[in-house]
Amino acid sequence: MPSGYPLRKNAANRSKQKMARDFEKKFWLNVDWSGGKGACWPWKRGKTCGYGNVYLGGGRANSIMEYAHRLALFYKTGVFRRLSMHSCDNRACCNQGHLCWATHKQNSQDALKKGRSYIGEKNSNSVLSDKRVRQILSLRADGYLLREIAAIVGATVSNVTMVARRETWKHINAY
Repeated sequence: MPSGYPLRKNAANRSKQKMARDFEKKFWLNVDWSGGKGACWPWKRGKTCGYGNVYLGGGRANSIMEYAHRLALFYKTGVFRRLSMHSCDNRACCNQGHLCWATHKQNSQDALKKGRSYIGEKNSNSVLSDKRVRQILSLRADGYLLREIAAIVGATVSNVTMVARRETWKHINAY
């Protein structure tokens, strides 16, 4: 990493903050306030994957794209961070009362708690099912060897090992 990198990064962040402050009046014109103080305030303009997006500094060519909800949170806190959470789970919502800065861990735990994460059978890459995982755990408790269990349930030994060690599928109870 070049020695001047942090200075350039800080300069770019200051520039982004200045552009955001210059855009604030226009920003709030593009938010639907009609629901009142406690309701969601959806972003009315362009969206990416359901999240409102804003181009700071002009058109798309020479600008910085920022998500609308993070910009709303910047207007409340005065700082930009990488991740934020919606308490309302409405991606387009810009209500500052529904938003807070978060870490990856906090965001993942929130998604898991609310049933929005893709674990177990919900994961499209999943090879096992909840039923097969319970069967693996039951057979292991009965004393079967990992390779025997793999042959019985039709899975690889490595998958069976990870389930038996509780490295994966931790959300499934044995019985």
